[in-house]
Amino acid sequence: QEITSEFNSEYQCEDNLTLWGSITGKDFEAFWKSIDVFLLPCRGPEAFGRVIVEAQMRGKLVLTVAHGSIPELVVNEVNGLLLNKIDIVASALCEINKIDKNRFHYIKIAQVGKETAQKFSVESYFDKLFGSFHE
Repeated sequence: QEITSEFNSEYQCEDNLTLWGSITGKDFEAFWKSIDVFLLPCRGPEAFGRVIVEAQMRGKLVLTVAHGSIPELVVNEVNGLLLNKIDIVASALCEINKIDKNRFHYIKIAQVGKETAQKFSVESYFDKLFGSFHE
C-alpha cells in the first residue's frame, strides 16, 4: 500500500492505480475482479505473455509494450494498447487518461481482446489437437 500511495502521489494519479506485485492463490481471482485495466510494464522480451491472455479472457483492457511475442497477442488499438518502451510509466498514464475520457472506445478494444484470447483457451487447444486426429 505504501508503494502504491507513493506512486500515485509522484505521478498525480489520484489513487486510481493499485500496484499489486506478485499474486498467488486465492488473491488471483480477487485481483482480476478488482481491476478494469491490466498493465504489464515488462522491460525485456516475453516468450509468451500468458498473463496477457488471462487478462483478455476476463475482458480487461491490456496495456503493455511490444517485446518478444507480445505483438502476436496485442495489436495496438485493436485488442489492446502498446506503450512507448522508453517511458512506460508516462505512456501508461497518458493512455489511462485517454481511457477515462472515452470509455466506450476502450471497452470495444477490450471486447476484441476477449475474442482474440479465445484462440488460446484450453478448449481451443483441445479442438485443434483432437481435430487433427480426425483428419
